[in-house]
Amino acid sequence: MTQREELLSVPKRKWDDELHGVDVVYIIPSRRKHESGYACMDFVASFNGDKGKPMVRFGGGCDDVRLNGNHFRIDCEYPSRIIRIWNDKTSFSISRDISSIDFVEETE
Repeated sequence: MTQREELLSVPKRKWDDELHGVDVVYIIPSRRKHESGYACMDFVASFNGDKGKPMVRFGGGCDDVRLNGNHFRIDCEYPSRIIRIWNDKTSFSISRDISSIDFVEETE
């Protein structure tokens, strides 16, 4: 199974749930087009600091992400070309699923 297939098999959250304590988000480009003309994205959140908390998938209809904070980092895994976002200072929260999703640094 490829990394893309593994990530897309993660259970999806309810659209109106907010996520807190997120350490890493994987962005999986979809093959769907948003009405804005941009591609939709699927996301998987990982809670590495909370070992008992499973990964969760969200998005799917989102074409835009806003990063609210100064310590977000982005890289691209190889060979899957899955984009990874993390914060090098703190965990972060993720808003509910709408066209734009907010990633916000959490204060400790």
